[in-house]
Amino acid sequence: PIELYPVLRALHPDFATIDFATYAHRYCGAYWNGFQLDVKGATRIDELEAKLQGFMLRRTEAEVYPDRVEPLLHQVPIELSISDLSAIIAAEDEIGGREARLSSSFDKCSQLGDTARLLRLLGLAKVARVVAFVDDILETVDKVVVFAHHRDVIKELSRRFAAQSIGHVIFQGGMNDIEKDYAKKAFAVDKNTRIFIGQDDAAGTGVDGLQRVCSTVVFAEWDWVPGETRQRIKRLGRTGQKEKL
Repeated sequence: PIELYPVLRALHPDFATIDFATYAHRYCGAYWNGFQLDVKGATRIDELEAKLQGFMLRRTEAEVYPDRVEPLLHQVPIELSISDLSAIIAAEDEIGGREARLSSSFDKCSQLGDTARLLRLLGLAKVARVVAFVDDILETVDKVVVFAHHRDVIKELSRRFAAQSIGHVIFQGGMNDIEKDYAKKAFAVDKNTRIFIGQDDAAGTGVDGLQRVCSTVVFAEWDWVPGETRQRIKRLGRTGQKEKL
Protein backbone atom coordinates (compact mmCIF):
# COMPACT_ATOMS: atom_id res chain seq x y z
CA PRO A 1 0.00 0.00 0.00
CA ILE A 2 2.82 2.45 0.68
CA GLU A 3 3.67 2.51 -3.03
CA LEU A 4 0.19 3.90 -3.77
CA TYR A 5 0.55 6.89 -1.49
CA PRO A 6 2.15 9.43 -3.90
CA VAL A 7 -0.47 8.75 -6.58
CA LEU A 8 -3.40 8.82 -4.14
CA ARG A 9 -2.18 12.00 -2.47
CA ALA A 10 -1.87 13.74 -5.84
CA LEU A 11 -5.00 12.49 -7.58
CA HIS A 12 -7.55 10.99 -5.17
CA PRO A 13 -9.77 13.51 -3.32
CA ASP A 14 -10.12 11.30 -0.23
CA PHE A 15 -6.34 11.33 0.30
CA ALA A 16 -5.58 14.95 -0.59
CA THR A 17 -5.18 16.00 3.05
CA ILE A 18 -3.78 12.77 4.53
CA ASP A 19 -0.11 13.06 5.43
CA PHE A 20 2.41 10.25 4.97
CA ALA A 21 2.53 9.16 8.62
CA THR A 22 -1.25 8.95 8.93
CA TYR A 23 -1.53 6.92 5.74
CA ALA A 24 1.34 4.63 6.75
CA HIS A 25 -0.11 3.86 10.18
CA ARG A 26 -3.62 3.29 8.84
CA TYR A 27 -2.94 1.21 5.75
CA CYS A 28 0.62 -0.08 6.16
CA GLY A 29 0.68 -1.11 9.82
CA ALA A 30 3.63 1.23 10.32
CA TYR A 31 5.80 0.73 13.39
CA TRP A 32 9.24 1.79 14.63
CA ASN A 33 11.67 -1.09 14.16
CA GLY A 34 14.51 0.48 16.11
CA PHE A 35 16.08 2.17 13.10
CA GLN A 36 13.26 3.66 11.06
CA LEU A 37 9.52 3.61 10.42
CA ASP A 38 8.72 0.25 8.83
CA VAL A 39 5.95 0.80 6.26
CA LYS A 40 6.07 -2.53 4.42
CA GLY A 41 2.91 -3.94 5.99
CA ALA A 42 -0.71 -3.89 4.85
CA THR A 43 -3.71 -3.12 7.09
CA ARG A 44 -7.35 -2.15 6.55
CA ILE A 45 -7.12 -3.54 3.03
CA ASP A 46 -10.89 -3.81 2.61
CA GLU A 47 -11.28 -0.13 3.43
CA LEU A 48 -8.52 0.86 1.03
CA GLU A 49 -9.96 -1.34 -1.70
CA ALA A 50 -13.38 0.29 -1.31
CA LYS A 51 -11.84 3.75 -1.74
CA LEU A 52 -10.05 2.64 -4.89
CA GLN A 53 -13.22 1.39 -6.57
CA GLY A 54 -13.75 3.48 -9.69
CA PHE A 55 -10.34 5.11 -9.29
CA MET A 56 -7.78 2.40 -10.02
CA LEU A 57 -8.02 -0.45 -12.51
CA ARG A 58 -5.65 -3.34 -11.96
CA ARG A 59 -4.61 -5.83 -14.61
CA THR A 60 -2.21 -8.71 -14.12
CA GLU A 61 0.58 -9.40 -16.56
CA ALA A 62 -1.14 -12.62 -17.60
CA GLU A 63 -4.27 -10.66 -18.56
CA VAL A 64 -2.30 -8.14 -20.60
CA TYR A 65 -0.10 -10.76 -22.29
CA PRO A 66 -2.20 -13.96 -22.40
CA ASP A 67 0.10 -15.64 -24.94
CA ARG A 68 3.32 -15.03 -23.04
CA VAL A 69 5.07 -18.25 -22.02
CA GLU A 70 6.71 -18.48 -18.61
CA PRO A 71 10.52 -18.75 -18.85
CA LEU A 72 12.25 -22.04 -18.20
CA LEU A 73 14.55 -21.66 -15.20
CA HIS A 74 17.50 -23.95 -14.50
CA GLN A 75 19.82 -23.86 -11.52
CA VAL A 76 23.17 -25.09 -12.80
CA PRO A 77 25.46 -26.70 -10.21
CA ILE A 78 29.16 -25.94 -10.49
CA GLU A 79 32.14 -27.51 -8.76
CA LEU A 80 34.70 -25.24 -7.16
CA SER A 81 38.09 -26.53 -6.05
CA ILE A 82 39.89 -25.61 -2.84
CA SER A 83 42.10 -23.40 -4.99
CA ASP A 84 39.04 -21.60 -6.37
CA LEU A 85 37.77 -21.03 -2.84
CA SER A 86 41.09 -20.03 -1.28
CA ALA A 87 40.30 -16.31 -1.12
CA ILE A 88 36.89 -17.03 0.44
CA ILE A 89 38.37 -19.41 3.01
CA ALA A 90 41.01 -16.83 3.95
CA ALA A 91 38.34 -14.14 4.36
CA GLU A 92 36.18 -16.46 6.48
CA ASP A 93 39.16 -17.27 8.71
CA GLU A 94 39.86 -13.56 9.15
CA ILE A 95 36.21 -12.79 9.96
CA GLY A 96 35.87 -15.76 12.31
CA GLY A 97 39.07 -14.89 14.15
CA ARG A 98 38.28 -11.23 14.60
CA GLU A 99 38.11 -10.00 18.17
CA ALA A 100 34.69 -9.18 19.51
CA ARG A 101 33.67 -5.53 19.37
CA LEU A 102 32.56 -3.55 22.37
CA SER A 103 29.40 -2.40 20.57
CA SER A 104 26.89 -5.04 19.50
CA SER A 105 25.33 -2.57 17.05
CA PHE A 106 28.73 -2.21 15.37
CA ASP A 107 28.90 -5.99 14.99
CA LYS A 108 25.53 -6.03 13.19
CA CYS A 109 26.74 -3.43 10.71
CA SER A 110 30.09 -5.13 10.21
CA GLN A 111 28.33 -8.40 9.39
CA LEU A 112 26.65 -6.75 6.42
CA GLY A 113 30.05 -5.64 5.15
CA ASP A 114 31.50 -9.10 5.73
CA THR A 115 28.63 -10.70 3.80
CA ALA A 116 29.08 -8.29 0.89
CA ARG A 117 32.78 -9.05 0.81
CA LEU A 118 32.20 -12.81 0.76
CA LEU A 119 29.61 -12.47 -2.01
CA ARG A 120 32.10 -10.53 -4.14
CA LEU A 121 34.78 -13.17 -3.59
CA LEU A 122 32.31 -15.93 -4.41
CA GLY A 123 31.39 -14.15 -7.64
CA LEU A 124 35.07 -14.02 -8.61
CA ALA A 125 35.56 -17.67 -7.71
CA LYS A 126 32.77 -18.69 -10.09
CA VAL A 127 33.94 -16.66 -13.09
CA ALA A 128 35.92 -19.43 -14.82
CA ARG A 129 32.99 -21.86 -14.53
CA VAL A 130 30.50 -19.23 -15.72
CA VAL A 131 32.64 -18.47 -18.78
CA ALA A 132 32.92 -22.18 -19.60
CA PHE A 133 29.16 -22.59 -19.22
CA VAL A 134 28.40 -19.61 -21.46
CA ASP A 135 30.91 -20.87 -24.02
CA ASP A 136 29.02 -24.18 -24.13
CA ILE A 137 25.70 -22.38 -24.58
CA LEU A 138 27.10 -20.42 -27.53
CA GLU A 139 27.45 -23.72 -29.36
CA THR A 140 23.67 -23.81 -29.74
CA VAL A 141 22.51 -20.17 -29.55
CA ASP A 142 23.76 -16.98 -31.19
CA LYS A 143 23.70 -14.60 -28.24
CA VAL A 144 23.57 -14.68 -24.42
CA VAL A 145 22.85 -12.03 -21.80
CA VAL A 146 24.96 -12.41 -18.64
CA PHE A 147 24.02 -10.58 -15.44
CA ALA A 148 26.50 -9.89 -12.65
CA HIS A 149 26.57 -7.56 -9.67
CA HIS A 150 30.14 -6.65 -8.78
CA ARG A 151 32.36 -4.67 -11.12
CA ASP A 152 35.33 -6.89 -10.30
CA VAL A 153 33.31 -9.87 -11.52
CA ILE A 154 32.21 -8.03 -14.68
CA LYS A 155 35.80 -7.01 -15.41
CA GLU A 156 37.04 -10.58 -15.01
CA LEU A 157 34.23 -11.98 -17.16
CA SER A 158 35.14 -9.47 -19.86
CA ARG A 159 38.84 -10.35 -19.65
CA ARG A 160 38.19 -14.05 -20.04
CA PHE A 161 35.71 -13.63 -22.90
CA ALA A 162 38.23 -11.38 -24.66
CA ALA A 163 40.96 -14.00 -24.15
CA GLN A 164 38.74 -16.47 -26.00
CA SER A 165 38.00 -13.91 -28.73
CA ILE A 166 34.30 -13.90 -27.92
CA GLY A 167 32.77 -10.57 -28.87
CA HIS A 168 30.94 -8.90 -26.00
CA VAL A 169 29.80 -5.57 -24.58
CA ILE A 170 29.42 -4.25 -21.04
CA PHE A 171 26.45 -2.27 -19.70
CA GLN A 172 27.12 -1.01 -16.18
CA GLY A 173 26.76 1.94 -13.85
CA GLY A 174 29.06 4.88 -14.48
CA MET A 175 28.67 4.69 -18.25
CA ASN A 176 27.10 7.65 -20.03
CA ASP A 177 24.04 7.39 -22.28
CA ILE A 178 26.12 7.24 -25.46
CA GLU A 179 28.17 4.33 -24.15
CA LYS A 180 25.06 2.47 -23.00
CA ASP A 181 23.27 3.02 -26.31
CA TYR A 182 26.34 1.77 -28.16
CA ALA A 183 26.42 -1.41 -26.05
CA LYS A 184 22.74 -2.14 -26.75
CA LYS A 185 23.06 -1.39 -30.47
CA ALA A 186 26.21 -3.46 -30.90
CA PHE A 187 24.58 -6.45 -29.24
CA ALA A 188 21.45 -6.01 -31.36
CA VAL A 189 23.01 -5.57 -34.81
CA ASP A 190 26.52 -7.04 -34.75
CA LYS A 191 26.48 -10.80 -35.22
CA ASN A 192 29.98 -11.02 -33.75
CA THR A 193 28.91 -9.34 -30.49
CA ARG A 194 27.53 -12.44 -28.87
CA ILE A 195 27.47 -11.57 -25.16
CA PHE A 196 25.85 -8.70 -23.30
CA ILE A 197 27.28 -8.37 -19.79
CA GLY A 198 24.83 -6.33 -17.74
CA GLN A 199 25.32 -5.06 -14.22
CA ASP A 200 22.26 -5.95 -12.12
CA ASP A 201 21.18 -2.45 -11.13
CA ALA A 202 22.13 -0.66 -14.36
CA ALA A 203 20.67 -3.17 -16.82
CA GLY A 204 18.06 -4.88 -14.66
CA THR A 205 15.24 -2.46 -15.51
CA GLY A 206 14.40 -0.07 -18.33
CA VAL A 207 16.56 -1.76 -20.98
CA ASP A 208 14.72 -2.57 -24.19
CA GLY A 209 15.83 -4.27 -27.39
CA LEU A 210 17.72 -7.26 -26.03
CA GLN A 211 14.65 -9.46 -26.50
CA ARG A 212 14.75 -9.02 -30.28
CA VAL A 213 18.02 -10.92 -30.68
CA CYS A 214 18.37 -13.08 -27.56
CA SER A 215 16.30 -15.46 -25.45
CA THR A 216 18.95 -16.84 -23.08
CA VAL A 217 20.09 -15.22 -19.85
CA VAL A 218 22.74 -16.43 -17.38
CA PHE A 219 23.14 -15.10 -13.85
CA ALA A 220 26.79 -15.10 -12.85
CA GLU A 221 25.69 -13.76 -9.46
CA TRP A 222 22.27 -14.47 -7.94
CA ASP A 223 20.24 -11.75 -6.26
CA TRP A 224 18.77 -12.11 -2.77
CA VAL A 225 15.49 -10.53 -3.93
CA PRO A 226 13.40 -12.77 -6.24
CA GLY A 227 11.50 -9.79 -7.64
CA GLU A 228 14.74 -8.19 -8.83
CA THR A 229 15.71 -11.40 -10.60
CA ARG A 230 12.32 -11.55 -12.34
CA GLN A 231 12.80 -7.98 -13.56
CA ARG A 232 16.13 -8.94 -15.14
CA ILE A 233 14.61 -11.95 -16.83
CA LYS A 234 11.92 -9.66 -18.22
CA ARG A 235 14.57 -7.71 -20.12
CA LEU A 236 14.27 -10.65 -22.53
CA GLY A 237 10.61 -11.49 -21.88
CA ARG A 238 9.30 -8.30 -23.47
CA THR A 239 7.22 -7.49 -26.53
CA GLY A 240 9.25 -8.56 -29.53
CA GLN A 241 10.48 -11.82 -28.04
CA LYS A 242 9.64 -14.62 -30.48
CA GLU A 243 11.49 -17.48 -28.83
CA LYS A 244 10.95 -19.38 -25.60
CA LEU A 245 13.06 -18.08 -22.72
